[in-house]
Amino acid sequence: LARLAATIEADKVKPNEIGDVTVTYDVKLPPDDPQAATVFRDVAERVHERHCTVSTALRQPTDVTLQLG
Repeated sequence: LARLAATIEADKVKPNEIGDVTVTYDVKLPPDDPQAATVFRDVAERVHERHCTVSTALRQPTDVTLQLG
């Protein structure tokens, strides 16, 4: 890759609640590799599904416990 940047945006539903989250990748692929776009898309989707802790946490119900000591 010649360039890779990511932007994350979310809809603010309430002061303490977010709605939909969008991850946008800005990439510049090597011009001499006709398969680069396909490879990048496949890898990006796998990484997002398997390793993105934020999206995983937002999709799953998560208990939050307040402990005051």
